[in-house]
Parts: sequence; structure tokens; C-alpha cells
Amino acid sequence: MSVLLEVIATTVADARLAAQAGADRLELITAMGEGGLTPSLDLIEAVVETVSIPVNVIVRPHSRSFVYDTDDHAVMLRDVRAVKAAGANGVVIGMLDAHGEIDREQLARDRRCGRPRDHLPSCIR
Repeated sequence: MSVLLEVIATTVADARLAAQAGADRLELITAMGEGGLTPSLDLIEAVVETVSIPVNVIVRPHSRSFVYDTDDHAVMLRDVRAVKAAGANGVVIGMLDAHGEIDREQLARDRRCGRPRDHLPSCIR
């Protein structure tokens, strides 16, 4: 069994250094002190252009919690599509329900809605 080394990067320089040091893939975030937030599209594009390893991007619209309302979900779905269009390998998403449990239903819906053939309004409750 091989082990992959995924390294968090917050800048282009971080990404470059991680790739040069042997990282197998990156998780690109901003605001590490807040637990990580979605980076700008320009940063995503710059990192994807700079490194030859896969770049996964966190999609998290705010740092208040991992509980999201309908508006948050709409933003997240738009971010997923934009991240994919920017050339990222994938996205990293986590979400909880109001009871602090993994929101499996919404995660499944968001996963389905991230596909290009779906239309954003039909994916939102």
C-alpha cells in the first residue's frame, strides 16, 4: 500500500515548495487560522499553472461553523463549478447538520449538483 502526501498550501510559493519537496497533491485554502476558506479564483488558477501535482481546493464560504443555510449552499455550488473551471483536480467539502452530525443528505445533493449537466436552481432546496 502506498501512502500519498497531501500538503496544505495557502500561496503560490507554498504550492511550489510543497511540490518541489515531494508532495503528491495539494489542498489549497486561505485563512488557515480560521480553519480554511475558499481561495480566490486567481489563486487557484495560479497554483494549478505553477505545479504539476493535483490541486484540491477547499470550498467553505465562512468560518462561523460547518453548518450551512440555503444561501451558503448556493454559493458553495457556484464555487464548486468555478473551481472545476479553474482547472483544479477536485474540491474538499465538509458540512454538519444542526445537531453536529455529518450532513450526508446535503453532501450527496451537492455532489450530484456539482456535475456540469445539472442546473444550479434545481439543486437547491
